[in-house]
Amino acid sequence: MNLRPHASLGRVLDDLGGTLLDLVLGDGDRPGGIGGVAIHDPLDEPALPQHALVLGVGLAEPGEVVRQLRTLARHDAAG
Repeated sequence: MNLRPHASLGRVLDDLGGTLLDLVLGDGDRPGGIGGVAIHDPLDEPALPQHALVLGVGLAEPGEVVRQLRTLARHDAAG
């Protein structure tokens, strides 16, 4: 069992910086922790923990990005 407190989205963004992460959905100042980190896989249905930070690796086309953001909003993703 992991007893460490969840890091906030703001802390993850501060620690990793804009070189690695670009927040396109969510609020970096949102209180509370993130529920986990997931990597987007276009071949799988998202199975995300609540308040997940989702890494959109390989997403490039604007229409594809918008579709994924809408899906993530329905899953209550943190960013």
